[in-house]
Amino acid sequence: MKLLGTIALALGVAGGYVGARQILAREDLAERVPEPVRPVVGAIRARLLLARQRARTVIAEYQRERADAEAELMRDYLARVRRPPAAGASGRPRPGA
Repeated sequence: MKLLGTIALALGVAGGYVGARQILAREDLAERVPEPVRPVVGAIRARLLLARQRARTVIAEYQRERADAEAELMRDYLARVRRPPAAGASGRPRPGA
């Protein structure tokens, strides 16, 4: 029974994905469906477009934050690596550094 439930869930997810892609891809889909379903299709399309925009915003924010964090880590690393030589050192870089 668990296998059948998993298969049914997978089919439902796949069907939802395909349906969402069709609704997003076809702007005229609301006019092509029967009259009683048109408001529902329009509302679903609006929610999907809003969700898509929110996802794009979150991804863009994530990429900015990650770039900022990488830049900060690089600045910290370079500050540690390029510290002045210890007292009594020759001032030459160590081999392999």
